Amino acid sequence: PESVLRRYRLFIESPELRLRLPNLPPPLDVAAGLLLAKGVPWREKFRAVRAMRALEAAGWSAPPEQTVAEWLHRTGLEGTVLARRLYIPLCLAALNTPRETASMAVFARVLGDSLGAGEAGATDYLVANTDLTALLPRPAADWITARGGEVRTSTRVRSIAQHENGWRLDLTDS
Repeated sequence: PESVLRRYRLFIESPELRLRLPNLPPPLDVAAGLLLAKGVPWREKFRAVRAMRALEAAGWSAPPEQTVAEWLHRTGLEGTVLARRLYIPLCLAALNTPRETASMAVFARVLGDSLGAGEAGATDYLVANTDLTALLPRPAADWITARGGEVRTSTRVRSIAQHENGWRLDLTDS
């Protein structure tokens, strides 16, 4: 909802990179943004395009055992400006995992759903106008309690089992 989230078009500004997606329909916005990016050598731009086209041709998939670090190395993007300022931060933000252990199969889907989506707004990022608890945890807890459920915090769940009318949780209060 717009009341709790602000939407921004993708832009990256750092001492070594300036990348802004222009207001064009997808996928032209990503292509033009990359081509017009300042601080990225042409050879690196072509490597990035080749790497993304290969992921797209593979249906935005990668071998399950491949890491993001291995993909960056294999594509010649390891150590580049785009790796340092786009791919690695996006990997950390989306997967909450460092590139050395992050699954390239999962990251390929992230890239496909964002940079490769071809849908307006897919590359935008959202910034909270409020504390993060107000975005999902509080509304979810309110919804559950309004329907007669109980929400416990700081409680360990030992096991979850399907029951005839729902789920049974074995809890231990911490």
